[in-house]
Amino acid sequence: TSGADSSVDAKDTDAAAAVATAPQDGSNQHESATTANTNQVSMGDASTSGIFSTDSTDPSLVRHQHERRQGRRRSTSSLDLRKVPDHILLTAKSAIFDELASQSTVGERRSSKLAGKSSGWFHRVFLNPKYSLRKQMLLTFGSVSALTILTVMIVAIIASILTGNSIKAESQSNVETWVKQSLGTTSRYVAETLSPRLMPNDLVQILYEITRDRFAGYPTVEDDSATPFFDVQSQTNVYPLRNPPLPLDWDFRHTPDERVGNVNAMNYAEHVQDRWPWYTVYPRLSTESAMYSMQGACDPRSTDPTAMQYYPNCTDDNNDLSTGGVIAPSPTNAQVARKAADLSPFLKALFEYHQDITEMGLYFGNSGAGSGILFPHYELFSTSSYTSIGCDWMRTLNPIDPQLGPIGTEEEIDRCHPAGTVVPTREYNALERGWCRDQA
Repeated sequence: TSGADSSVDAKDTDAAAAVATAPQDGSNQHESATTANTNQVSMGDASTSGIFSTDSTDPSLVRHQHERRQGRRRSTSSLDLRKVPDHILLTAKSAIFDELASQSTVGERRSSKLAGKSSGWFHRVFLNPKYSLRKQMLLTFGSVSALTILTVMIVAIIASILTGNSIKAESQSNVETWVKQSLGTTSRYVAETLSPRLMPNDLVQILYEITRDRFAGYPTVEDDSATPFFDVQSQTNVYPLRNPPLPLDWDFRHTPDERVGNVNAMNYAEHVQDRWPWYTVYPRLSTESAMYSMQGACDPRSTDPTAMQYYPNCTDDNNDLSTGGVIAPSPTNAQVARKAADLSPFLKALFEYHQDITEMGLYFGNSGAGSGILFPHYELFSTSSYTSIGCDWMRTLNPIDPQLGPIGTEEEIDRCHPAGTVVPTREYNALERGWCRDQA
């Protein structure tokens, strides 16, 4: 071994020392390089004294010298070379290799530190080195996707529940407000809708006006001079209608078939529509005209006590409209019967218009004897009866105009059946019924 070889080896040793110190303190790279040069000079001097051969025991230096002796060249990646500081690249090739080795040692130390930190549960469960890369990716990305989907589902469910409850509460509040506001209006609409069916006030008002026009001047004026209809030709007041007298309840001789009238099971839809079941109890029914009812009216031809038209000791005098019959003769019966006949067309029209009405009637005091017109025309039951309440209530003052005195005179009251009397239907008097008293 010569002194020249020792000098070369000393330079390589100083370069290795410079590489070893540069990564440990990056801020003193220049200072370390200067120290390396100084050591090179001193060690060069020492080589002449033979000191290098005894102190050059650094493992990296021995490995590098061995590689040089064998003539081998290390292949280094360009990425690793980029990590080496610039001043090292300007030094000898052996220094570069030693720097890379030092960098590898530092990287291993950092990796060992990270490995110690990665011993947590996340790395053990998801990034366990024992797992394959596919399994690690499935665990990490799959778990994140599952957690994301689950979170979105939970948020969506909570939002849906909260939104539904909010909408429900708001809807309930709006409905309550609407009901409170429309309750009064709805009740009025319902009343307006049902009233014509339950109580056709318009029909009653029409009948009232028609009867008032026709019976104007009753009972003092028997002709039509008091009616509000003026005739240009005769220059007098005349009622526009003049109908024949109405048939009594038992008289169906004016119908096509006296035995059944003009309504039967074959043609009822034309005359009474859906109201036919109401009239099946009557053997005879007619809608050609109304009928006139007064006390004691009966069929003189009937001798069967169970017949509907039968009345004891019945004669034609019982049916005399001019006198009011023999049971309760009345001085006003003729006038009432004549004027009531003109109301029959109105009753027929109103009956056909109001499908819920089964019977219409106008009842007159008829000087206490009572009478009336009814539509449609049917027979009264001779075997039925009712209990009279009497006519004592007619002694009270007229509620419309008390100056007129009591409602009825004593003579009119005497034509009524006493209170508590059981009266057959053929002697019917509306003044003896409770509904008439209540209306009066």
